[in-house]
Amino acid sequence: MKKEVTPEAVWEALNRDPLFAPKEDVEKSAFKPYVEKLPVILKTMLDKKVNLKNMASARYAYSQYIMKNGFLDAAIKAAIELIEEMPFSFFDKEDIENMLKQSMKATEGMMKKIISNMPAFLKEFGLTERDYMIGQVGFNKKTLKAYKAGTLTIGELLLEQPGIIVGLQPAQ
Repeated sequence: MKKEVTPEAVWEALNRDPLFAPKEDVEKSAFKPYVEKLPVILKTMLDKKVNLKNMASARYAYSQYIMKNGFLDAAIKAAIELIEEMPFSFFDKEDIENMLKQSMKATEGMMKKIISNMPAFLKEFGLTERDYMIGQVGFNKKTLKAYKAGTLTIGELLLEQPGIIVGLQPAQ
């Protein structure tokens, strides 16, 4: 029987992921409302097979949601507060905030371009889609096996490794 992709199930799966770095409940709670929206944000994609285009589209949809709903603004403000505590804070808060926001907008444009032409993007790095998906994404044993078999869906990935959609990846 197929397990339902619920907000709670996705949140529980993320908390099992060793790449989900925040250890404090307060830090984790900041992510929770955004992670729990994944089943809603990706509702039209849940039954789609995991391939590079579908995975990138899911990541893009999630990044759009968090940018439009305040998560990045809150993260930027928190980062600025940390910088202020460092001895080398040369720039004022507004300069740093503007730089980070512009960087996010540039990244958004780059993501659109990459998603629209995945084969050419991978070719630039001498990779095939399969090379990238198997070697760079960070699937665990269970999701890798399902991916190789061609049975892994976006919904199943959310239930097993939502961090891949959220953007958590192992260090290369």
